[in-house]
Amino acid sequence: METWDAIRSRRNVRSYAQGAIAPQDLDRILEAARRAPSAGNQQAWDFVVCTDREQLSQLARVWRAARHVASSAATIALVAPHSDDAQLRDLIQFDLGQATMSVMLAAADLGIGSAHAGVHDQELARRVLGFPQDRFCALLITLGTPADRPLTPIQRRIRSPNRQIRSQPSPIPTRPRGSFASPLVLVNGQLAGPTQACVPARHAWLGRNVVAVSGRRRQTESLATGRSPGRAESRAPDS
Repeated sequence: METWDAIRSRRNVRSYAQGAIAPQDLDRILEAARRAPSAGNQQAWDFVVCTDREQLSQLARVWRAARHVASSAATIALVAPHSDDAQLRDLIQFDLGQATMSVMLAAADLGIGSAHAGVHDQELARRVLGFPQDRFCALLITLGTPADRPLTPIQRRIRSPNRQIRSQPSPIPTRPRGSFASPLVLVNGQLAGPTQACVPARHAWLGRNVVAVSGRRRQTESLATGRSPGRAESRAPDS
């Protein structure tokens, strides 16, 4: 499959047909993860693969939206070290995001469906996967043959068209929770998206479908981490 076709074919697949993933295909997916870009080439990650049916069933209980783990042919756990350094924590999350997309695109190239899942119960994940106390499971990537239909390039437009976005220091807009309209776009400090009913908030949790660019580095980081600057608590991602 061409790269562009793999990008257009990838979608979240949470229902899988029975059958294992060929070992050579799983090796190729893991190699894609290993080759993902890493800040400073630190590669502060471990990829733990789970294919045992009983372990997958246990792993499906680490988060309320991780039930699809149980029916997957394989699940890759992305494990990373704890750190007291805020900048290092952000870099690790950035690297894990790149590794996740590499895994999903490599899987799509092979016709293998994938989806992500957050991890809330770290102790359960540790018991199942066996990673040490100085590390945590950041997220899970499930893999398997789609039960509904094969992966093919999606022809219909499912996202809003690209807009020109330029960095400009300004408050970041937000929208009421539960709103899933087209993305909000901040251009030159002005709200350019179709939804104008927004409450200005400099450091607000933006929720889904929000695109904003700020020239202030800390604001940009709050977009990437899904939390206001200065807050260190972790939050399991939506699935």
